[in-house]
Amino acid sequence: MADCILVKPCGVVIQNNTALFMARVIIATGDILQADITSLKYTIRDLTDDSPVVGHTDVALNKTLVVFDTLQTKADNALWKGGADGFNLAFSPDTTANEAFPNAETKYSVTVEITPVTGEPFELTPWVVLAAKSSI
Repeated sequence: MADCILVKPCGVVIQNNTALFMARVIIATGDILQADITSLKYTIRDLTDDSPVVGHTDVALNKTLVVFDTLQTKADNALWKGGADGFNLAFSPDTTANEAFPNAETKYSVTVEITPVTGEPFELTPWVVLAAKSSI
């Protein structure tokens, strides 16, 4: 398992909506780069019974769209609430076919697994979010 540091905001998402997940990923050689990665995938689990959310298990992410070779800061995306140095990974689960957070008042975990070019695959520390009922 590779060493990894993750700065992750956790919080509340709105039921039946997607959310933006952002992190700074650091490996032994420094900030992770697209060239360091063979593949990435995410999984969302309902923590009520640790069940996978339909359509959100081992979903492939395109590294050229979600991994940044230059740290992004609050100036690049005002939603970043982590450290001043910035983030280098950001993605939103695709909810076109299946809702990512279908049940209100339910906690979910969102994990990302990275398969590096060299070494073993590793998971980032999961984000834990609470799905809130929409007031609309």
